[in-house]
Amino acid sequence: MACRFVGQKQDHECYEAHRSIKRNSDRSSTALKLCSSRSGEPVFQHYRTKLATKVDSWLAPPEFERFLAWQRADKQVHLEISERAYEKGKSTAPRSRYEWAHRELGRVPETGYVNVGYRQDFAEVIDQLAIKRFGRLTVDASRTFQRESCQIEEVDLRANSRLHLTNCYIGTIQPQATVEATIHLTNCWVGVLKFENKGYRHLTIKSGGIHDVQAGDGILVTGDTLIQGTWIPRKQIDNKPSLHALRKVRTFFSKENHSLAAGYFHAAELAIERPNESCTNQAVSRIYDIGCSYGNSPNRALLCFLIVLGAIVLLDALLSAAVLADPSQAVGWQKSLHCIGADPVSCLGFGERILKGLLLAGQLILNPLGVFGGKSLLVLRDTSLLIPFHTLGLIGLLSVAMFFISIRRRFKLD
Repeated sequence: MACRFVGQKQDHECYEAHRSIKRNSDRSSTALKLCSSRSGEPVFQHYRTKLATKVDSWLAPPEFERFLAWQRADKQVHLEISERAYEKGKSTAPRSRYEWAHRELGRVPETGYVNVGYRQDFAEVIDQLAIKRFGRLTVDASRTFQRESCQIEEVDLRANSRLHLTNCYIGTIQPQATVEATIHLTNCWVGVLKFENKGYRHLTIKSGGIHDVQAGDGILVTGDTLIQGTWIPRKQIDNKPSLHALRKVRTFFSKENHSLAAGYFHAAELAIERPNESCTNQAVSRIYDIGCSYGNSPNRALLCFLIVLGAIVLLDALLSAAVLADPSQAVGWQKSLHCIGADPVSCLGFGERILKGLLLAGQLILNPLGVFGGKSLLVLRDTSLLIPFHTLGLIGLLSVAMFFISIRRRFKLD
């Protein structure tokens, strides 16, 4: 058994450990502890954790990493656009609000951020200047703030305010209690989405992602909720997202029969709790997550099924892996699948090979145990082909099962 380690641990220690095992079986458990990673974690467990981390990174959208880098970066606020700042600045050089804001913004560097009070006095000025970097944005009562491709450190929502953002980075969205604000986010990334009692009237989030949520008590959303294609991390990064907050939000949406919205938070909750489960539960949970995002993505299961179907058809067309089980019993169109020539790959036409591949895929995926018929039409011509083809069939069967589970979860009525 070769000794391999992660980090700088010497092979000599592992070699001596194995020698001690051979000399004294009673000391074997102590010696095996030496064959571990630098942190004291068993090597098998270390590689399993490393593989799980790679899978989680593969599932995470690339934009999420860029958003985390922006969220952790130092953001310097260079200007405040508000009535108080205007009254203070116009004393030295009296100007209109637009001229004053335009003059002050000219002094802000390209990477600088601006604190803005989006109220009646400055709404027109802010819209005309098309500011893209905000430190603290306060949307006043009954105002509608709409912007594309901007960066906002913090959004403070007042009574009946409306926020419409597209392709934006947002650090924190904070509604005050009972304000019943309306939010519509499209392909936006949010660091912290806070829920307060009657904080939102309508909540729409399409694409993008949410790093963390904070939830208070009471009715979190009083009106309609639509969450679609939104990424929530499958593991905690900087202790986010909070499991307690995810449960509270999921419980509220489930109680209100917002099954689609609840599904995203429930999937993140299950994935974050996965490392605390047993090995079997972890394996099942990860397959369920990758296959259909815990029932939230029937398209992913359907795509997996189509990939497996194409792989079986392609491999059979290239290798002529399947032959008729009993050519003498073939009737009608089945005779066209019988290969009479010496070369099993080239003796069938293109159409016949595709048909044979589809029949083989259906047989392996939908009837692997002969439930729908004791006699199979096709058999694999060599034992070396059993493992790869039946493995593909098993993956296809799991994809079909997860597809129907996702469909049922989407349309079931509680």
